[in-house]
Amino acid sequence: METLKTLMSKAALLVAAALLASLVLAPTKSNSQNIRVVDTPVGPLISLEGDIQVGAADRLRNALTVNPGITKVGLVSHGGSAEEGFAIAEVLSDFKVAAYIPPKSICLSACAFGFMGAYSYHIYGVLGLHNMYLFEEDLAKKERDTLLAGGQMYGVRTAIFYVAHGFSLELPLIVASTTREDSFIIFTNTDDFMQFFVRDEEDHVFNYLSPTGVDKTWLDSHLWTSTDVSNYIISLTN
Repeated sequence: METLKTLMSKAALLVAAALLASLVLAPTKSNSQNIRVVDTPVGPLISLEGDIQVGAADRLRNALTVNPGITKVGLVSHGGSAEEGFAIAEVLSDFKVAAYIPPKSICLSACAFGFMGAYSYHIYGVLGLHNMYLFEEDLAKKERDTLLAGGQMYGVRTAIFYVAHGFSLELPLIVASTTREDSFIIFTNTDDFMQFFVRDEEDHVFNYLSPTGVDKTWLDSHLWTSTDVSNYIISLTN
């Protein structure tokens, strides 16, 4: 996941940190968070239940670290912080765990992003993907240009996320074009979900995601205002 982290951190330079903090994937109701080891028919697993809150990824990483023999994670959540969903995906990817959605359980919104970071997928309940959104109070605080830049950045970031985990870009396009705050693209079994998994042994797509060495110095020299462009053109005619 280092490649994905690098690309995301570069993109984040373009958007205010306050916007990143306020973007959420909507929980439909509030539940306190609980991370614990449970015995199940498929063996012991670490269960993450409740809202996807800031700090969940760190707590999950710690639980996996102190239980090295457990390679399965169960996810049950209505959603929460988009940023934390990405972070949970990174944890699942780092530990190469199998992710489970138990029977009669749901994993929606930010939880679904976390689920996609796993090494293998097992859906016995409901997986739901939808668009990110901002709370009304956050919308009132943001300038138009900041909102537009943030929306575009998250669109690209989401596309990178899907590709990095082996999924066709058709899936985020479907999600982006059809879902809203309270609607979802739903999967109720693993096979249905895996029709969008396209990575094979010949193409792991990481060449498309490899860092180019771009740093802040490069960005500063290439990020121009319209005045900079005009001045440059004028300099060429002198």
